[in-house]
Amino acid sequence: STATPIAFHVSGPGRLATTYFLIDQAFVDFNATPPNVYSGTFTLTAGTHTATFFSVDSAGNIESPRVASLTLVTTLPAPPGTYPPGGASVLLVSSTSITVGWGANGNPYGAQYTVAFGTTALSSVTCSISISTSFSTTGTQAVITGLEPSTPFAFNICTAGVEPCAPAIFMQTRASGQDLVVNPPLEGCGGSAPDLTPPVTTLSINGYSNPIEGAAASIYDTSSIELFAAESESGLAQIYYVVDPSTSLLSAGLNAGTTNAFQVYGGAFSLALGRRMLAYGAVDNAGNYEVLQSTAFEVAQEPTSGNGPPT
Repeated sequence: STATPIAFHVSGPGRLATTYFLIDQAFVDFNATPPNVYSGTFTLTAGTHTATFFSVDSAGNIESPRVASLTLVTTLPAPPGTYPPGGASVLLVSSTSITVGWGANGNPYGAQYTVAFGTTALSSVTCSISISTSFSTTGTQAVITGLEPSTPFAFNICTAGVEPCAPAIFMQTRASGQDLVVNPPLEGCGGSAPDLTPPVTTLSINGYSNPIEGAAASIYDTSSIELFAAESESGLAQIYYVVDPSTSLLSAGLNAGTTNAFQVYGGAFSLALGRRMLAYGAVDNAGNYEVLQSTAFEVAQEPTSGNGPPT
């Protein structure tokens, strides 16, 4: 859209000198068609555009110009989000920029998020965060440019108008002259490493953990089924379940892109008569999704108690 920030990322064996680009113009040479020097993200007006771009390293090696076609539409009002963002991560880090990303976690496409960031003191004992800048975006990633090299930063990412936010993440920019890194491991702060462990969900029937594995368990249509999830790090966000899932859903598993196919667990429930399958799992506040579990049941009608002699 016209509000989408456009950025160029470059990597190579040598030290980068400059990235150049032209909009709606072919590159002939530096005299006939002097290109723009890329210094940070930018936006374009509505319509179809071409972007010609290339980089030069400090040894004078010039990349062959490449061309991309972009079609931009006018920004529509952002739909409201309902859930906190999924676990945030760093997608790219260079000496002067950091690209962060997060999961929609069930929020509609185009929901608005707030990204706040600032310098921090990384320590095994304390964690001093100074959030100084924030901005809004409607995507699930953001590029922050113009940062100082070799400097640690903290990032807080929130869904607009929704609490809580995703847990803060920490990353230090690369030293001057170092190549960018894709999907770097997050830094720790205050002695706590990032939460990378998903919750573990337990199925309970009439107050007892289900001991059946493999063959279908026999229960009644009045049996009380409950789900409990253990999460000791970033905290439990949601438990999901679905009755009689499709083969494709079982294959896809539980993730940010499939949560709409599940029900949010809100309390004990029962199953209808017949052969049933229950699939379930949970996600924590760091966006770690549990591997989907499933159990099959033969659901029978509970016998009616009588007054006659035993047989």
